[in-house]
Amino acid sequence: MKLKKTLLHRVTAMTACLCMLTALMTASGCAKDDQPGKTPGGASGSSDTATSVKSALKHLDESMDLGGKTLQISVWGQPAAEGAGDAYVDRRYERERRTEERYHVNIEWVATNIEKFVQDVTLAFTSQQKYADLI
Repeated sequence: MKLKKTLLHRVTAMTACLCMLTALMTASGCAKDDQPGKTPGGASGSSDTATSVKSALKHLDESMDLGGKTLQISVWGQPAAEGAGDAYVDRRYERERRTEERYHVNIEWVATNIEKFVQDVTLAFTSQQKYADLI
């Protein structure tokens, strides 16, 4: 009798978890693959996902205009200077310019004091002040 109750509890818990997972996937807007016949999770599954994300973002690019607003992005320490000879930094600044043009937005880098980061963010949050848009 006890075995039947335990089994019933496990089946009920598993069913509840599957229902919650299905509801979350539905609410998050998971889309079907654009290319039928390819199996997700296969060798080309990650490529299909990247392609579908890129195609979704391409549709957003056409209509997204942030109206010249400033987007503040927090970085560890001081932001690296452009043209310092670091290829990564140069690519980052080039992508920043393209993003600013594409979305009509101004990107501002916010220097972060590494030693006081948690304290500064917590203080800004509790006093309802904006620390940065992206951290």
